[in-house]
Amino acid sequence: QGATVANISPVVADELHLDEDTKGVVVVGVDDGSVAANFGFQKGDIIMSVNNQRITSTSDLDRVTREQSRLWRILLVRGGQQINVTLSG
Repeated sequence: QGATVANISPVVADELHLDEDTKGVVVVGVDDGSVAANFGFQKGDIIMSVNNQRITSTSDLDRVTREQSRLWRILLVRGGQQINVTLSG
């Protein structure tokens, strides 16, 4: 809610200075005052997995986030470092 994401294509990888073999979904925008902004998501964050399910495309992310869950465990990469985020739903 409040984050715009995109598949990592060669063009997106080049624009964000990522390795060409980077897999995942990248946050390309975060709306000010949104839920995503309040939880600290930033442009350039790469979402690698949600609830231990690997995310390789926006369709993966859409499928996983449609499921009901009390906790969301998100593994993301920011600035080359892995960050584990746990959100209550």
